[in-house]
Amino acid sequence: MSALILQRIAFTKGDLLAVSSEEKVVFTILVGSLLQETVLLQKLIIFSIQKTDDTEESRAAVAQSMYLLRYLGAHLFEGWRTLRKSSYGRINADFDGKLSDDGKSALQELQVYFSKKDNACEKLRNDHAYHRDSGGIRNLFRQIKNEERLDVLLHETYANCRFTAFEIVVNLSVLGTSEVAEIRIPLENLMNEVIKIAKLFMDLLGEYTKIFFGEIDNLETEEVLLSDVPLLNTIWIPYFTTQPGPSRASTSSARTGKPTGSG
Repeated sequence: MSALILQRIAFTKGDLLAVSSEEKVVFTILVGSLLQETVLLQKLIIFSIQKTDDTEESRAAVAQSMYLLRYLGAHLFEGWRTLRKSSYGRINADFDGKLSDDGKSALQELQVYFSKKDNACEKLRNDHAYHRDSGGIRNLFRQIKNEERLDVLLHETYANCRFTAFEIVVNLSVLGTSEVAEIRIPLENLMNEVIKIAKLFMDLLGEYTKIFFGEIDNLETEEVLLSDVPLLNTIWIPYFTTQPGPSRASTSSARTGKPTGSG
């Protein structure tokens, strides 16, 4: 555990409108929310992959991170498309003209990346997150060997069911391979690409935020001290959980294949 010092900046709606148009304020609200969501999704991915040992718990958590990665990629594509809409052209030009060299570099890399058709983030958005490519899943399923072992894990609560076989087929489709043993390299490549774009996106949006608040005079600031903040690499979000109260180890629903609860 360590201490963390934050800087709180206080302002009013009037402070914002005194230096900016309502349109620019709304744009900055979008920037801030997209930045916050990108940070959160990245943290959840990191928290899910802390354990890599070959156990059922670790495999479930890594699969959980794959789900989050798909939505992070889709989120980045949607966020970029939202902020670069033609209706924000004047505001983009204003912010872009005030970027530092690092900010300009991030912007240029993002422009090149998102101009490429079927980049990973766009593909995740179109086929594996907000929309589902059933044709791609069908084609992948046909490539799986008939003797390939697949399974599902059932429990009396949905929260602890893991439909492993279906999850594997979808993830293989995402990674473009039909061999479970070959997923490590394409998974690392996809992870590296999405995380790289996420960092560039955060760098750009962070600069936009600094530019906006730099235009407001006499902002109130104060230090906020947080004690006992955990280290990033000590947090793990497991997939399987138990509920408070007496142990319920019944396997009757697992035998029938019918989960009986929603939590």
